[in-house]
Amino acid sequence: MVPSLIVRLADFDQQIAALQNDVDIRRQSVNKAVIDVALAADAARAATNAVVVADREAVASDQAVDAAQRRLDEMLRAAYMQGNTSGGVADALTAPDGQTAVDRTAVLRRVAAAQAGTVTGLNDARRRARSSRDAARIAKISADAAAGAAADRRTRAQGSVAQTLEALRSATDQRRRLDLRRQTAARALAEAKAKSGDAAGQQRIYDQYVVSEQQTVTVPSSQPAPAPAAPPNASTPVAAPSAAPAVSAPGGPPSAATAASSLLGQLSNLFGFTPQPQTASQVPAQAAAQVPAIQAPVAPVSVASMSGKQMIDTVIARGLSVVGTRYSWGGGDINGPTVGVRDGGVADTFRDFENPGFDCSGLTLFAFAAVGIKLPHYSGYQYNIGKKVPLAEIKRGDLIFFGPNASQHEALYLGDNQMLEAPESGSTVKVSPLRTDGAMPYVVRLINS
Repeated sequence: MVPSLIVRLADFDQQIAALQNDVDIRRQSVNKAVIDVALAADAARAATNAVVVADREAVASDQAVDAAQRRLDEMLRAAYMQGNTSGGVADALTAPDGQTAVDRTAVLRRVAAAQAGTVTGLNDARRRARSSRDAARIAKISADAAAGAAADRRTRAQGSVAQTLEALRSATDQRRRLDLRRQTAARALAEAKAKSGDAAGQQRIYDQYVVSEQQTVTVPSSQPAPAPAAPPNASTPVAAPSAAPAVSAPGGPPSAATAASSLLGQLSNLFGFTPQPQTASQVPAQAAAQVPAIQAPVAPVSVASMSGKQMIDTVIARGLSVVGTRYSWGGGDINGPTVGVRDGGVADTFRDFENPGFDCSGLTLFAFAAVGIKLPHYSGYQYNIGKKVPLAEIKRGDLIFFGPNASQHEALYLGDNQMLEAPESGSTVKVSPLRTDGAMPYVVRLINS
């Protein structure tokens, strides 16, 4: 029985490891969705502003046409009344030597014809203004729809994280109960061996254990999980990506169960399974203690005379300057650590919205900003910038990506089989051994050395 339990434990370890990867990918999909929502919202605002401008121009064009048309009507009346006008325009156009009324009428008709041309031109301008206004309104409708669709995708992504988290919690709990059974069986066999040297005694005690095991209700969880707390603001996203599965490092890697328990402890807390109380007065002091001294914007570096190697060294030096900074989902910009994003769930439980820090893509965009390279705040988008090089040819300064379509995590390669990364919630920016398990087949090279 013990061997079969061990086999089942191994199966659970594989299942837990797969679920860990799934959680990482889904969390990063939320990261992408949040950026897409922000971009769509910006586009919708721009479209709204364009409608306002187009409306204003259309109104002004209408007013100009109306004024010109009124002026033309006055001139035509003056021309056909042959002198029974107010006299202002006709007198101004009459030569001092006394022309006849017919001459004045001819002049007025010529002026009226010119004014008619002006009205025609203004009418053309009005048609163009109205056409622009209609196009702007259509663009606004499309932009609003895109913003709504992006928000829906973000909501679905958040829900998928919660579902995968629940599956991970369930698998980890099943493994824990199974491990308890294995330990109980192993102790029973050990007691049998100690108390009886003959095989019959061992078999008798083991049979007693099997009977009691069959009569025992499955061991429950050590603590029932309360229902997830309702997020304070379900309209905004979830936490940043965690690192890809680590390859063995010196000292040996933790087991899948240990890693799962660690991840589950973090994520379960985030979704309300075991909330961690924290007073508002404690947060600012903690945040101040966690952020390194590099808070002021770094002065721009002139790269005009730099070699590729010097630029890479500058990028890496800037990245290393924030080692030890906390991980905050959505944190990091071109100037350094920033407070994370409020998401009503994971990031809020870690209080990322009050604590400056970096996520993985925030760290890389901060580092490369040292040489004027501007990157988007999402690993999947960064993967499509620069030159793709086979993973086997990775060099110092390259970006390595993990997960399907670079959607899980990214890090900056330092050389000597080391990389700089902001791994996951609860961790900090750190230098880690290079790992390639789960990595994309290509790295991205933004600077040629």
